[in-house]
Amino acid sequence: MFRPWENQETVNNELRVERMEVEENILEENTRHHHYLSPDAKEIIRNVYHSLLEKECSAPIKVCSELVKKPYSTVRDIINSNNVEKKVRTHQKFPRIPDELGTEIKEVIYKMYKDNQLPTTRSLKLKLQELGFEIMYSDETFRQYLRSVGFHYNTLNQRLGIMETPRLKKMRWEYITKIRQFREEGRYIVCVDETDLVKKGLTDGTENCYLEGPPSRDKRIIILHAGGTDGWVPNGLFFQPNKLRIVQLTIIVIWMRRCTNLGLDNN
Repeated sequence: MFRPWENQETVNNELRVERMEVEENILEENTRHHHYLSPDAKEIIRNVYHSLLEKECSAPIKVCSELVKKPYSTVRDIINSNNVEKKVRTHQKFPRIPDELGTEIKEVIYKMYKDNQLPTTRSLKLKLQELGFEIMYSDETFRQYLRSVGFHYNTLNQRLGIMETPRLKKMRWEYITKIRQFREEGRYIVCVDETDLVKKGLTDGTENCYLEGPPSRDKRIIILHAGGTDGWVPNGLFFQPNKLRIVQLTIIVIWMRRCTNLGLDNN
């Protein structure tokens, strides 16, 4: 009685065939790479497939897979899928902030500067709440939103507002006339400057963001200095870190006594 499983040659042939099939599967798994196909590549695969359909190909997906050298399953999925690209997700950074708030913020900040008020994040939020805007976000989020609409915390340029007042325009013209006269006479000229340092405020850098005078609150530092063509006047630098609205006359007198080389008696 013939028993094929007892025939050693038959068993060896079957084992050889099984081993070859396993090796081919392993080779196919090792050489298979999954690459992302761009929209253009997918469109090319669809065009090839439709061209094969027009030529009445019996197995268009299989032939297309061989032509483009892509797996059959990949080509099949691309053809069966709808040719609709995914929408780009737009990220809205401030979804809870109404769009009209940016325009209202500018008007409120400009109004505060016009009223000689120093705008801060807290005072601005209070003003907006009085106008009916619900501020449902944190101070940090609100500061980020202010930066996104162009407002930053910077040192305020007070000189811009002071130099454009009618009184200062007249005094500036008189100063130019006098300084020309003194230079023609050869007199020694000493220039005196006063600077006020205040807290930083919200500003967008335009001419609408300046104070007409010192702010109504917060600590100020008044700095006085003098100098001329020969350099700074000795002992001319003076600091007054007090809560003062204006430079008092007594401060000016004390400062002038400290400046020993101003030459006030001679000129």
